[in-house]
Amino acid sequence: MAASTARTVKDVNPHEFVKAYSAHLKRSGKMELPEWVDIVKTARFKELPPYDPDWYYIRAGKTSCLFTIIIC
Repeated sequence: MAASTARTVKDVNPHEFVKAYSAHLKRSGKMELPEWVDIVKTARFKELPPYDPDWYYIRAGKTSCLFTIIIC
């Protein structure tokens, strides 16, 4: 019997997972961006919104990766 090559989120580099998953979220078009996404700050102490236009997808990817690692 061949060895299993199945991968989970815990087996993959988190940076690579977040990068790939955020690209998937953007490409699929299933996630709607809020209208305030270009003017919101990410913390109270920040003065400007993020420079990266895809920051919302990256934040969603990081959050899902964190939840997956904690729950599993």
